[in-house]
Amino acid sequence: MFSTHVRIAPGPVPPNPRYRCYEESNPMSHTAVIVRIMMAVAYFLPAIIAVCRRHISAGPIFLFNLLLGWTVLGWILALVWSIRYEQQYD
Repeated sequence: MFSTHVRIAPGPVPPNPRYRCYEESNPMSHTAVIVRIMMAVAYFLPAIIAVCRRHISAGPIFLFNLLLGWTVLGWILALVWSIRYEQQYD
């Protein structure tokens, strides 16, 4: 009834489009990486500002931003805290 033999076509086998390289199948991959990097920079913007301004509480601002920055209120509070002028003494 059913044959258990597999027929192989003579000559080279054409490439199967389902097994394309990831780069060929996803042309937006570079754009997605760039967007994710920009989102990470925006997420950690309060911590970046605190480090650049040499804020005396840069470490706690980073931790606060890391733990509560996902909430809009936590991110805004971290941003306000990082903008407040408290420069570290040399």
